[in-house]
This record gives sequence, structure tokens and C-alpha cells, in this order.
Amino acid sequence: METGSVLLLYVSSTNSWSLICNDNWDSSKAKAVCAQIGYYSDPVSRTVSASSLEATSTFLYSYVLLLRNGSIQLDPLIMETCPSGQVVSLSCAVCGTSHKQQRIIGGSDTTIENYPWQVSLQYMGQHICGGSILNSHWILTAAHCFNGTHKQVDRWRVQYGVTTLTYLFPAYVEKIFRHSKFINVEHSNDIAILKLTREISVSASVQPVCLPGYDNTLPPNSPLWVTGWGYTKEGKG
Repeated sequence: METGSVLLLYVSSTNSWSLICNDNWDSSKAKAVCAQIGYYSDPVSRTVSASSLEATSTFLYSYVLLLRNGSIQLDPLIMETCPSGQVVSLSCAVCGTSHKQQRIIGGSDTTIENYPWQVSLQYMGQHICGGSILNSHWILTAAHCFNGTHKQVDRWRVQYGVTTLTYLFPAYVEKIFRHSKFINVEHSNDIAILKLTREISVSASVQPVCLPGYDNTLPPNSPLWVTGWGYTKEGKG
């Protein structure tokens, strides 16, 4: 959840989401949950009072079980209340951290340190699309970037940590996953993720982007920032 980074896990048997009671929660379970979604650094886990959350009546409560193979599952017991009244808040990685002094808008030049999650997706040495670093192995981008002739995975490269485009020392792509319901004509479900062949190292110019929470909503006329190496004005270079 956006508020307090509260952890929700999906309960397939009831087609619903479950808050995780803090009872019996520990650091090993926190690491296992984060590893399930591709984060392998040390997570930060806290507690949040269930009574402080809005619309908690729409959620169930459960515990996380850590299996011998390191994977996780929900305790079969799904509860309507949490005995301790405390639920788990979990941050799997420090994200959204930049070194900008102020916002830069309107097509102005900037540096990669201001938006260190920005990457260039290149096909045979040519910049095709931008993307965002999710973690050391995964990149978020648009599904339409892989239309037409741009489908050969081993010809894709990901350039990261640079302000000026270069073709030196990029990351190689192992696999591309496009949304199964992507429709090119409508650009609906226009999302894809790339798995890299090797881990990229975090630095001042290489940081993961923050993903929106389950309950995240943007009010009308919210200010947004777009970054990349594309056009600086509509219809012009």
C-alpha cells in the first residue's frame, strides 16, 4: 500500500488481498518476501497499527510461512482480525533517491544523477526507448518498444548510469516479458520488463525507481516529470 509501505499478499483461494500480522514476523521472512519479487538487498521492516489504516475492513489478515526452500506462502489460516493489532510495513530497497537540487522541467538539460533510474534501451547500437531501473536485475519499459523488427533479444543492450548516450559497457538482456494483454494499436497494457544477464551495481548515478503502491491514486492536474533522450518539444526534435 502507498501509505506506510504496508505489505499486502494476494490470496488466490479467495481472490483477495491480505494484510500481514506482525506476530511471528522476523527479518528472514522479510528477506524471503523481497526475494520473491527480485530484491536481494537487506530490507527495512517496520510495524503499522491496523487501526490507522483506512478501509481495513476490505482486507483479511494472515501470517507468512517461510518454507525450507526459501520460498514463502501465506498461513492457511486467514483471519478477520489481527491479534496484536500491528501489521507489517516493508521496504525492499531504497528507491527514488536522486541528487537533484531542484526540479528540472520544460525540456531542459539535466544529468543522470538527478534521475539515476533512467536507462537507454538500445537495439544494435541505436537508442530505441527509455526505461527505469527496478532493481539490479530488472528494467521497466513499454511493450511497444519491441514491435516490428526489434524482437531479437540478444541484440538489445541497456545503457545505464550515463548522461550522454554511449554504446560502451552496456548491460546485456537475457529475456523480455511483454504484458500478455498488450494491444499495439490502442497502446493498452503498454508495459514490459527486461531481465538482465548480470547484476548492475548501485551508485550515485544508478538507483532503482519507486513503484506506486496498491492504493496509489493521482488527483487531476498532478505535476509529472518525463525524462529521457527523446524530443524536448511536441512534434519537434
